Amino acid sequence: RVLRFDSTLLSVSAKLIDIGFTSGGGREHLKTLKFTVGYSDIPEFAAFHYESSFNSENIALKHAILNCKASKEKIVLFDRGIQSRNAYDEFETEEILFVSRINPNPRHKLVKDNLLSEPKETDTLIIKRELLIKLINRNDIETKNVFRYIYAEKKNTADPIAFITNIAHLDVLEITDLYKKRWDIEVFFKF
Repeated sequence: RVLRFDSTLLSVSAKLIDIGFTSGGGREHLKTLKFTVGYSDIPEFAAFHYESSFNSENIALKHAILNCKASKEKIVLFDRGIQSRNAYDEFETEEILFVSRINPNPRHKLVKDNLLSEPKETDTLIIKRELLIKLINRNDIETKNVFRYIYAEKKNTADPIAFITNIAHLDVLEITDLYKKRWDIEVFFKF
């Protein structure tokens, strides 16, 4: 059971609403709202954010995940909009299991080297490495917790793709397969 999270920005004429924030760039006539959803087979969490601080995914998505009661019952999937190392620690503290993408070469401290005896393949990926790491933030502070880092390359382009998770009981193929289910929320937003 998975719970996918994502946000989208909605811009409407400033004449229609009093709340919202402006994003500049010649778009001062528009007000922007951020809409964040937690979606399983149905939407389980929704929030409208009208303050500019929620423009950051580190704030909006983290807020949604921590405030959705279903987050502790399911595996949470989100894109790499959350970059805050503290957010990952908070999810671990709150016992929220998650899978996300992360930039392929995050600053980290190695705890345990490659856990894969040999590369594993899916239809679209070659999974080359699995590490246990502590992430390091911009202020050179390590996360309190250890996370699984999974590095792969896309078969058709050799582009790198990396995942971060706090789930220990699933293998790398299951983790990457879970992340693919996140795409359903993009389809939901398009609908």
